[in-house]
Amino acid sequence: MNWLRDNIAKILIILGVTVVVFVIIAIVSKPKQKEEIVSGTKYGELETKLQSAAVNYVEKHKKLLPTSTENTSKITLSTLISNNYIGKMVAVEDKKTKCSGYVEITKLSDDKNEYRYTPYINCGEYYSTKTISKYIIDAETKNGTFERTADAGLYKSNNEYIFRGENPNNYIMLDENLYRIIKIDENGSLQLISTIGTADSYVWDDRYNINRKSIDNSDGINDFVKSRLHDTLVLLYNNTSKKAGEIYFTDTERSYIIPHEYCIGKRSLEDNNIYSGAECKETIELSTGLISLNEYSRASIDTNCVGIYDKSCANYNYFNTLYKKRSYSYVTLTASADNTYQYYRVYNLSVELTKTNNSRQLYPVIYINNKTIYSSGTGTATDPYIIR
Repeated sequence: MNWLRDNIAKILIILGVTVVVFVIIAIVSKPKQKEEIVSGTKYGELETKLQSAAVNYVEKHKKLLPTSTENTSKITLSTLISNNYIGKMVAVEDKKTKCSGYVEITKLSDDKNEYRYTPYINCGEYYSTKTISKYIIDAETKNGTFERTADAGLYKSNNEYIFRGENPNNYIMLDENLYRIIKIDENGSLQLISTIGTADSYVWDDRYNINRKSIDNSDGINDFVKSRLHDTLVLLYNNTSKKAGEIYFTDTERSYIIPHEYCIGKRSLEDNNIYSGAECKETIELSTGLISLNEYSRASIDTNCVGIYDKSCANYNYFNTLYKKRSYSYVTLTASADNTYQYYRVYNLSVELTKTNNSRQLYPVIYINNKTIYSSGTGTATDPYIIR
């Protein structure tokens, strides 16, 4: 017993060293697991896998979800890899080139718990995720500068980019519905007009106008904020019940749409300047709107289109062949500044004033988020831009 007591420290040291040696041997002799690699034939596949991994990760980490539409959350690819939600990503063209990435999460509405997961990956020289606005601007320029002077395509106007000409490559699909891109605003949001008119016809307004002495007293009042048209556009965006009226947008389309400022200023018949800014002297936030009068005229590249009412503005103007059918009638948000009962519409390739109580088909205008990702397409009618 005396020997054991005298040598206990040495025995414990020997046992400890023996355990460490066995652990090292076990680690060294254990077969090395093969590193998981995520690859694919298209980069869209990698983005989808990254997006799915982020969705799964957030299912167990709900505190990462943004609490309002003003906030965003970000989950990096490295976080997802270290937590075994996805493997390392490599370039499609070169499996030795590793990709970095992240997923940005935004809240679609303050009223509902609905979120958008936007994946971004960077595979060096081979690929980098682009928003639809950046992709279009890059596609329409050469080394970042415009060479276009007189043909159809994208033009820079102040801090915005607008499509002009008879047949620019500005077709884009939302869900299964076709739109044309009117412009890319200074924040990168896209303004679109649907190529499909409403199934029903609607009045701009048909309320009693005390300034008019019409027989039926229903000439309407051209104050957009208080108009029937305003109520109709709100209903078109929100409606999901046939009992309430026409169902225009799908749930998928609404998931891309963002509220935006629309120009509802009035224009005088004496103001023939396309760029006078009359329409935007007053604005209102809407989820769905219509074109302003000047947006029609400025889309023309006819050199004789120098005034907003010039008939030459119908030439070389994609609004007049929105999709296949020639000559459209457009209700605009622009009312007359000269009276209380008329607004401007485009009809038979020209601009005219018409009474607000006339019933017309509408071509809704929307804005989509500046974070919307380009997926495929060249913007032609047969190969429209596809987003994700």
